[in-house]
Amino acid sequence: MESLQQLYTLVEKKYQEALINELSQAGNSVIIGMGRVPDIPAKPNRLLFILLGLILAPIVAFSYILIKDYFDDSVKTPGDIERMTLVFFRGYPIQFIILIIITTMKNY
Repeated sequence: MESLQQLYTLVEKKYQEALINELSQAGNSVIIGMGRVPDIPAKPNRLLFILLGLILAPIVAFSYILIKDYFDDSVKTPGDIERMTLVFFRGYPIQFIILIIITTMKNY
């Protein structure tokens, strides 16, 4: 039994050596030149990113404000109410329009 264990250990050791030897061979590759460390980093280009940020940030912010204001339907001043109601009730006085709104709300 002991001789079988020694034989197994020997075969396993030879197998591992063969694997290491096979993986260490270079194959079809050829070194054509030595690598060098670049003087300046290739990326990230910080100056470009800073300039793009300074240009694009105000454009995005201004666009956001315009879009948000365009789709804002909230009432902020009495003039807003008059402009909204003039679309539906042209020519009627504001007291009549308020009366219609109140009576409609009481029915619900």
